[in-house]
Amino acid sequence: MPTSPRNDSFRWYYASIYLGLALIFGSQYFTYKNVRDLSLNNERLNVTIGVLNQTANFGLVTKDFQSNMRGYLITQSEQLLSDNYNKKIQLVGITDTLFNLVKTDPVQTGRVKELLHISGQIVAYSQNIISIYRTQGSDQAFAKIQEGEGIRLNNLLSRKINEIDDYEKHNLDQRRKLVSDTQQNSVMFIFVTGAVGFVLTILSIIFLNLDKRKQQLLQKEINEKERTVSQYLEAIPDGVMVINKERKIEVLNQSGREILGVEGERPETLEEQVKRLKLLDPTHYHVRFSADTLPVTRALQGEKLTGNKIDLVKNDKIYHLETNVQPVIGLDGGITSAITVFRDITERANYEAALEKARILAEKSVRVKDIFLSNVSHEIRTPLNAIIGFTNLLLGEVTDQKSLEYVGYIQYAGKNLLELINDILDFSKIEAGQVHLEKAPVSIRELADSISAIMHHRAVEKGIAYEAVLKEGLPEYIETDKLRLTQILLNVCGNAVKFTEHGSVKLCVTPVGEAVNNIQNIRFEVRDTGIGIPKDKIEEVFNRFVQATESTTRVFGGTGLGLSIVKSLVQLFDGTLNLESELGKGSVFTMDFPFKVVKNADRQEEIEQEIDINASVTSLHILAAEDNTLNQKLLKAIFERLNIPLTIVNNGQEALGKLREETFDMVLMDIQMPVMDGYTAIREIRRTISPHPSDHHHDGPRDGWRKRRMPEYRREQLYFETV
Repeated sequence: MPTSPRNDSFRWYYASIYLGLALIFGSQYFTYKNVRDLSLNNERLNVTIGVLNQTANFGLVTKDFQSNMRGYLITQSEQLLSDNYNKKIQLVGITDTLFNLVKTDPVQTGRVKELLHISGQIVAYSQNIISIYRTQGSDQAFAKIQEGEGIRLNNLLSRKINEIDDYEKHNLDQRRKLVSDTQQNSVMFIFVTGAVGFVLTILSIIFLNLDKRKQQLLQKEINEKERTVSQYLEAIPDGVMVINKERKIEVLNQSGREILGVEGERPETLEEQVKRLKLLDPTHYHVRFSADTLPVTRALQGEKLTGNKIDLVKNDKIYHLETNVQPVIGLDGGITSAITVFRDITERANYEAALEKARILAEKSVRVKDIFLSNVSHEIRTPLNAIIGFTNLLLGEVTDQKSLEYVGYIQYAGKNLLELINDILDFSKIEAGQVHLEKAPVSIRELADSISAIMHHRAVEKGIAYEAVLKEGLPEYIETDKLRLTQILLNVCGNAVKFTEHGSVKLCVTPVGEAVNNIQNIRFEVRDTGIGIPKDKIEEVFNRFVQATESTTRVFGGTGLGLSIVKSLVQLFDGTLNLESELGKGSVFTMDFPFKVVKNADRQEEIEQEIDINASVTSLHILAAEDNTLNQKLLKAIFERLNIPLTIVNNGQEALGKLREETFDMVLMDIQMPVMDGYTAIREIRRTISPHPSDHHHDGPRDGWRKRRMPEYRREQLYFETV
């Protein structure tokens, strides 16, 4: 791993320091050791010299003792005997001194003891000669001397003294050699340490120069990087400002100066900056910011804030600023400063405001479109109802086969056009999110039967088979929106019949798994043997205004909205829709729905009741409020054929007047009428005349009824087959 020059310099610094300290401690220890060794050697030298001196004195005193004895024999001088007494005491002192000098050396101590013993024998021998001389005479004394005992003792004493001297001289030579070696080692150590110190000094000078050069290069690199960073800051289009803990401004780039309108020298402190500028808080009624409340000041407390909005008043205009702030953490983990990056978002804010206006306008346009579609659908369905109604009447009156065929064509075209209008309206509502499920208990069997009644008729007309199969395990009642579920199944089954020329269409209803928490998944599978769908078109057929092939619309008709509506409604039920198809062999639509199981459902009496045209209805008295002339004529023709009395009025106001004058069994009320619409009229009927109207006819949005607390309605056209 590469190391920086500064790290190498630090290593050499530390190595030099450690080596210098080692040399100092080593020289101190070596000097101490040499001094201690020299001191010890000096002590030992002194001991050796003392032993040599004392043994020499011991020999001399012993010889003097013997000489005094011989002199006494010759001169009979008592002075010589007195001197021997002193010599004896002197020998004892020398012996004690020798014992003290050699007490650490057991060998020499033994020799000194032997020396003391020999000296004692010499003293005893001398005293014995003197005693013989005094008692037996000089001849006997000299004869005793002639025996040679004294010479033997002197020789023995000399040998013992020589042994002691030789031993000490040998030690003296060893100690002199040790002192010489110590001196040589000291000289060598001084030379080596001097050389090492000189080398270290040279190396230190070299590395100091290298480090100085590296520091100069490093400082140059730092200056270059600072200049580069400064250029980066100046090139940033956003404003950048850094303040320290004392709130002094350390950095304010050129973009920041331009955004804030700072000219000349920058302010030194944040307080001065705030005094010069007018900064407002748009989130708090444009209260003016102080230095304490600015986001960058809060960053000094450790807060990291993003997306802060500040309004700047500059040249009598308001500029919108967005700022992000965060604390700057030092190497010790503490906060050293705070940085804020701010930008002028005035154009963006204006653009967002324009987008908001556009959104409101778009929503308004959508509402206008919905109102337009609702009005247009009403205006289109009104004459269509008349067309389909009158064709139904004509089918019962025309006898000519060709005319009957033409009337059938008119009726077929009218129904297709009405179906198209209904699809467009449903799609518009789904797209606007205005479709909501109205759930109630529904019998699965009755639902399947109602689908089958319609599909079987269509299948017979095309010469194909239709079959509905309900598997075992299905709940009797489920909670769902019957209208929308019927719409899904009619659309899918209708497509299957529509695109099947030969074979069959099959609806299969199957429970999927067991009910969990009273929720049962139920699968509706529609299988046909029709033309099929190319595999590359399977996903596209669920898109709006898209059909399987280009020829589909030409051959089979349709708008391409049906499956798109089905997909949206299935998703509204939280269900899943899957399509498998093979061109030329048929398709399988699989829809899975989670339904709440309803047990012991109380079947409510439906408002829609089938009218038995064979029953006696001539006693019924019916009021119809309808402003369209064609619909009035159609209603009149229908009820004349049923032989039911019918009173027709042009608006809700007239209906209220008639209801106050007469009693009616049923009221058929249009919604969109002049003077008073159907909503207002029915509300007034319930409030002032009858709380239980028998029935009503509505051709408009369901939500309006619920908002006005109206009873249920039927969005149906009165189609009568031949009566």
